[in-house]
Amino acid sequence: MQEAVASRTCDISLVVTDVVMPEMNRKELTERLRRVCPEVKALFISGYTGTTLEHRRMFEQDIDFMQKPFTSQEFSAKIREILGSK
Repeated sequence: MQEAVASRTCDISLVVTDVVMPEMNRKELTERLRRVCPEVKALFISGYTGTTLEHRRMFEQDIDFMQKPFTSQEFSAKIREILGSK
C-alpha cells in the first residue's frame, strides 16, 4: 500500500475507507498515508454505530466518520466539508 502511495506526487486529497479493515487498523492506515502525504485527509465509514465503535476503541472523536447507510447527497456534502469546498 505504501509503495502505491509513494509512487504518487502527493496529489491525493482524500482517502475513503471502512473503519474495520482486515490487515491494519484505522490509526495505522492514517499514519502510513501521512508519512508519504502529510496533508491527506481521511473519511472513515462503517455500518457499526459510532457508539459501538467508541466502546471498542476503534477511533477517537476527532476523525471524520459516516455511518452507513447514507445517501449520495450526504456523502457529497461530507466530502465537501472535509475538503473545505462549498
